[in-house]
Amino acid sequence: MGRLKRDEVLEVYKKHPELNTAEIGEIVGVNRQYVSKVLKDIGVNPRDRQKQLTDMRFAKKVKEFEEKYSIEKTMMDMAKELDVSTAYIQKIQQHLGVSFREGAAGRYKKNVQKVGELYNKGMTIKEVSEKLDLSERYVSSLLGEYKKEREAEGRVL
Repeated sequence: MGRLKRDEVLEVYKKHPELNTAEIGEIVGVNRQYVSKVLKDIGVNPRDRQKQLTDMRFAKKVKEFEEKYSIEKTMMDMAKELDVSTAYIQKIQQHLGVSFREGAAGRYKKNVQKVGELYNKGMTIKEVSEKLDLSERYVSSLLGEYKKEREAEGRVL
């Protein structure tokens, strides 16, 4: 029976590399220590693998966050939303080679553009506010700035 369980562990590990030892053990019906032993036997260090899984899962969470919010957020906003520290956000940024923060001026300009685009698509200020998780007053202010930029370029909303 030991050989069968070992083969099952390896099969689940190969099919689902995103699972940790406890999750693999639960599927196969063995404890996580047994899964760790089997993985060590084939040259996989479960501790290194756990760190990779943690980083991979967090990177996925960060990507989901970026997709969910089409507006630029500060590191503090991201950390609060993901329930982690800003230091951890910075660590993941370095790991991924990306930067979510361009400073207040960069965020403001992107916010102005995004609000203008959504408003031009027919959304109301209230709808834009809800979609971007911004106050209606701030959206109205951004929209005013967007209109000024368009008028300066000789274009009308």
